[in-house]
Amino acid sequence: MTESTALLTASTALALLALALQRPQWRDRLGRAGAAWVTAGTVLPLTDFALGYLATGERIEALARDPLFYVPAYGLTALAGAALVAAIAWGGAQASRAALLVGLGYGLHLALAVLTPTGLPLLAPFSPDPIGVPLSPAGHPLLLGLLLALLAADHLPGRTRPWLKRVALAGVALYGSAAIVQWGWVAWRAQTLRPPGGSVSVEPADPFLTEWLVVGEGRDTFEVRRQRAFAAAWEEPVRIPRWNHVPETLALLADPLLQRLYYRLFRQPVVRVEQSGARTHLFIQEVRDQAPPSAGATLYVESDANAQDRLYQLQRLD
Repeated sequence: MTESTALLTASTALALLALALQRPQWRDRLGRAGAAWVTAGTVLPLTDFALGYLATGERIEALARDPLFYVPAYGLTALAGAALVAAIAWGGAQASRAALLVGLGYGLHLALAVLTPTGLPLLAPFSPDPIGVPLSPAGHPLLLGLLLALLAADHLPGRTRPWLKRVALAGVALYGSAAIVQWGWVAWRAQTLRPPGGSVSVEPADPFLTEWLVVGEGRDTFEVRRQRAFAAAWEEPVRIPRWNHVPETLALLADPLLQRLYYRLFRQPVVRVEQSGARTHLFIQEVRDQAPPSAGATLYVESDANAQDRLYQLQRLD
């Protein structure tokens, strides 16, 4: 997960928390201190990036580091340790309440992350593969906008307030129900497209859920379709090779740093290797940005013939 996706996810969680605190029963039950603890838990996963920068001093190295709070097993262990220390310092009841409220905010952030294509490594450390139910694009941009409209409605004068509130509530309800129904229907139908020995995935192709990206992942090729949920027939797939030069790709991926970036920043990477004299140029991009080609997030690595002098660049990876 990159910084912008994490910030959008945290913002969506904070907007949900702010809506809850508008209700007097929640506000009175939590109090100011309780609201502060939940808020702290909501933004806690963002410290993964700060810790990475402090430990390495470089963005490339920071993004390649193992996450702490974006791995639920590690994050919950860290929270349990902090709760134990707090219990010794403050007493059991106060520490338990604080830990529970921090865990509530933390769980809200993780739940929103699971509902995006990015997913989370829920089975780590036993399996590093991310797991998710991609009902919404990464960061929930449209949902965040609807939640902010709901928050803004309480500060508008006169008749505008109830009107905007009804529209925003209807938008949230329609968006949620449309996401669940469409994703379930497309994911069920897409099982017939699974390549032999491969897998198939379904995720939103745009924030408004007008199309869904169906990717059949074979051994050497991706089959990509941009599909309307209830279209009668499947679109013809765009076939995209995973890589263009296998030996060069494998040699470059032997670099531990590049290997970690390859597996942590990309879910369905497409690798292109080009030679220019004594220099090797490697480009890694998500398959969704290849069909059709778009200026999406790209990892660019330039290397000399001996793979000693390397230049790493992140292009539009924000």
